[in-house]
Amino acid sequence: MLGRLFSHLQNLNSIPARRFWAIVQALTSQFAIPITRILLSLTVVRWYSEVYWGTYVQYLLVVQLCATLINLGSRDFLLRNYSRSPDNIKNVLVASMLGRGGIAVVVVIIIGLLPWGALDRSILVFWLLAQLSWQFFEALNVYRRLFWQSAVIELLIVLLLIALFLTQPLTLTTFLWCMAVAELIKGLIYWLLNRHYISWKIVDSTQVVDFLKAAFPFLVLVLAGAGASRGELYLLALKMDAAALGKYQVLSSFVQSSHLLASAVLLPFIKNVYRLKAGVLFKIERNFLAFGLLLSPLLALMIYALLHYAYAFELCILIYCLTGTLIFLYFFQVIRIQMLFRQNQVQRVSLILIMMGAIKILGGWWLIPKLGISGALIAAVLAYIAGNVAFWQVRIKSLAQ
Repeated sequence: MLGRLFSHLQNLNSIPARRFWAIVQALTSQFAIPITRILLSLTVVRWYSEVYWGTYVQYLLVVQLCATLINLGSRDFLLRNYSRSPDNIKNVLVASMLGRGGIAVVVVIIIGLLPWGALDRSILVFWLLAQLSWQFFEALNVYRRLFWQSAVIELLIVLLLIALFLTQPLTLTTFLWCMAVAELIKGLIYWLLNRHYISWKIVDSTQVVDFLKAAFPFLVLVLAGAGASRGELYLLALKMDAAALGKYQVLSSFVQSSHLLASAVLLPFIKNVYRLKAGVLFKIERNFLAFGLLLSPLLALMIYALLHYAYAFELCILIYCLTGTLIFLYFFQVIRIQMLFRQNQVQRVSLILIMMGAIKILGGWWLIPKLGISGALIAAVLAYIAGNVAFWQVRIKSLAQ
């Protein structure tokens, strides 16, 4: 028995084992944020109210949209550049920080000029800058495989917030400032982890301009993805109160975690997607869809149990049926999107995502005032159906050629 155990320990150093543990670490980091946000939302909803969480979501949506514009969708672009030119990481990192910092100044000025109604402008600005402080290093953390570190940092910060919320009665404004300060703390820790990669003396203005030019095309894809994934949330923020928005955000976070699980199941096989023949891929896809058909109702039941018993949300059965449908529809497009990337058809992916976002927004604009959360889910389901039809038509034509 001891000899067998020693053999297993030796196998941990093999290449397949190292790849397996790299996948486990990546998944841990990938699930860290949604899981910790679920714990945080549960604490806030039960200890304070749905209005607290809904108001937090209102601020978060504005901050995320502004941060997307500032970052130019550069995460994947930076990760590619770090991998291709590891000796030039310092230049690329600092050039990206300066370029995005310049855009941030313009965005902050615009925030200062626009009317924000009930939203506090000072909280918005501070929160945006705090979020940027860690997003500057997000791609570098992935390149350096700081998966466990990122997950632990996220968990510790959320646990500190939960402890604060449970022990100190907070006003809504103080609660929002605490959430913003937590983003800054995360940024400071990320800076400490990556401080050796920062050198302001080696970057000139031409490198900053080159970064902005090269990263800008990625912005379209990221904005399209944001519209396709969060379009109905923005409409709910405009047309419903904070309590309804908070409920839907919690529900959508569970849906997104389910989508993340679908992607995680495929993660160990992503490399083969770029090498296998069409017939083999179609067989894998059929098995993947069968797995989704089995998993989706189970996830919908789990979401019902959590929202009904843990969060004490009173939602109709239609909402949970639509939730299960939305989870299952995602399984139709995971492999198809990877196949489009395989054939360098990023523009087609962007166009389809733009179409999905438009359907969500137009459908939600009409359905949300009439049906509320159910209307938002119906619009999302219609968007996914249309997107899946488009993905499958493109895929069949491309593979046939």
